[in-house]
Amino acid sequence: MSAADMTAKPLPNPETPDVDTPEWTDANFRWAVHARDFDGDVFAVTAFLKSRAEFLAKAEAAGIPRDTFLPFDPNRPGFEERAKALLKLADAVGWAAE
Repeated sequence: MSAADMTAKPLPNPETPDVDTPEWTDANFRWAVHARDFDGDVFAVTAFLKSRAEFLAKAEAAGIPRDTFLPFDPNRPGFEERAKALLKLADAVGWAAE
């Protein structure tokens, strides 16, 4: 590659969203986990993410889209307990599938 080839294209602007680095939406931020919420414990964050992924996979397999859980702070400790409360509510008021 010649020096002319290397300078022919401008370098991408790191502040401009593109396919590899899209602009974050409100939903992206609501799924993002912060280590500070887990007292900085990286192992607790990892365990939370694994457990959340399994929970969401089961919910999606049951026909519940993951966005259903956005109001339950899916990025914070205690998410599964809050989300399971929604499922208990469905049973309590007779919304269970027949």
